[in-house]
This record gives sequence, structure tokens and C-alpha cells, in this order.
Amino acid sequence: MPPKNTGSLLDDAGGNNDYGTMLEIRSVQMLADGRSMVETWGTYRFRILEREVLDGYMVGRVERYLVPLRHLTGN
Repeated sequence: MPPKNTGSLLDDAGGNNDYGTMLEIRSVQMLADGRSMVETWGTYRFRILEREVLDGYMVGRVERYLVPLRHLTGN
């Protein structure tokens, strides 16, 4: 079975965050009380091109975003 993916955004007050991280879902454990424990692995950053709400969930079209090297090295 191919890996399942989902995107994650930091929640800001205005809901205007345009960047996120694509997550590979590694495992899901259902707990007795109905909650679930989900293990993920960040695979790449993305930039949101379009977004909308569908059935109560934020969905959109994204593109991979390469973080400039200066952001990683502090230079």
C-alpha cells in the first residue's frame, strides 16, 4: 500500500499562513476512547497556491517550496 500523505499548517490568528509541511503518515493507532495516535514524518515544505473548505476541511492546491540555504545556515 502506498504511503498516505497529509499537509500541516501552523495555525495563525488570521488563517493566512501560506506555507506548510507535507507529512507522510507512518502509523495510526486507535485508542479505546475513540481518539487516535498518528505517527508522521515530514517529507517536504509546500506553498499554498489555492485553498477552500470542503466538508469542513481545508483543502487546496500546493507546490513544493525549496527553503533557501541562507535560512538553514543562518547566513
